[in-house]
Amino acid sequence: MKDGIENWLQADLALRRVGLGDIEIARLQADLGEAVARIKTDYDVKIGALLAVRKEAVKALGAFVKAHRKDFDGKSHRLTHGVVGFRKGKGSIAFQWKVETILEALRVRYLTACIRVEETPNKDALGLLDDAQLESVGCRRVEGRDQFFLDPDLERITERPA
Repeated sequence: MKDGIENWLQADLALRRVGLGDIEIARLQADLGEAVARIKTDYDVKIGALLAVRKEAVKALGAFVKAHRKDFDGKSHRLTHGVVGFRKGKGSIAFQWKVETILEALRVRYLTACIRVEETPNKDALGLLDDAQLESVGCRRVEGRDQFFLDPDLERITERPA
């Protein structure tokens, strides 16, 4: 067998290589996580400062524009560095009753189109049906298959050199 494993000793050495690779990958991922955390912290501080300045400017602009709305020709006012104004916000629905009460009122009035329902087949329940029943609803049973796995003993690999 060319470039393959021909005996259990070679299989064990290949498993060791996999384990050593896993250890190195975990170390590199940890290093990456730490580096990303440091960078994120640095940028969070810089961005936080800019967001605070922006928030204050937006608040001040909002107050000024509301106080000077009479200066507008329409709903907006063009300035050198952009446009300020007012947009009609999209309306929303406010619930005045408890959700359960609203749902019941919708059902009683046959307004079920106003109720959001997500329906999906329940595979656990389908598993209780016999094959004929499954076939009658467009399903079939699929048997599980053996799948290869490996589990390197990382402690043993790091304890003993090759």
